[in-house]
Amino acid sequence: MNDWKCALLGIDLDGTLLDSRGKLPDRNREALHRAHERGVKVVVCTGRPFPEARPILEAIGLDLDAVVSCSGALISRPQTGETIRRTEFEVAALKAIRGWLSDRQLVPIWIVDDPQQQHDGFIVSGGRRHAALESWLRRTPCRIRPVDEWPLSPTPIRLAVIDEPPVLAPLAAAFEERFREHSTVNLLRAPQYELSIMEVAAAKTSKWTAIEWLCGQWGLNPRHTAAVGDDVNDIDMLRYAGRGFAMANAKPGVANHAREQTGTNDDCGVAEVVRRCLGE
Repeated sequence: MNDWKCALLGIDLDGTLLDSRGKLPDRNREALHRAHERGVKVVVCTGRPFPEARPILEAIGLDLDAVVSCSGALISRPQTGETIRRTEFEVAALKAIRGWLSDRQLVPIWIVDDPQQQHDGFIVSGGRRHAALESWLRRTPCRIRPVDEWPLSPTPIRLAVIDEPPVLAPLAAAFEERFREHSTVNLLRAPQYELSIMEVAAAKTSKWTAIEWLCGQWGLNPRHTAAVGDDVNDIDMLRYAGRGFAMANAKPGVANHAREQTGTNDDCGVAEVVRRCLGE
């Protein structure tokens, strides 16, 4: 560890950079500025779609190098939203997934990334809808287009089903058993909307695979990375980064995958991570 130097810092948003009120503490923002001034590439890594992350990126106030959204399915330029890399589903797998969800009368949100479109996703009319889904549709900055049937083009980068955790847990287990080779599944909590999500992306999609790809593009050694997070979609980057830090408020089991811990999001645990990574 004596020769370790932080070249890239991957930071989750909800439950990590943001406090329990969903606000960006000054200490955390100032710490990111110090890291950036020292030459560290600061990469926001979030499960949110890009439009939901944009206000936080603006609040950070840095010329960030990249933002990873949809839990690794999309890498964008923070200032413009221009796509750097997207990971889409295979069409054959998507057809099978569509049938499986339809058989269960589920209404997933299809998030897409297509500059030719004037929307960020689709939702099918009818089906069984949780009240939180209707609330999300009213509040999200994502432009979601209602359709009569699920399209296969443009190919989605993420599917999301909103329901209660006792419903989503067995659903995710059954989905993963059926589509293990073709998808990545996470059960997440979206605190800004007070809802639970079963998130589905293409196989081998994660925040870490996005970070690893960026390292290749920027000529960085993945060993000289650090990552900090609190939820299950952070596990891979906590496990494989050169230094992985779990928040003290991390979900049960998440900290087991990190070699180091930091404070809670209300105690500005990210600022502490930056201090330790910069050797301050």
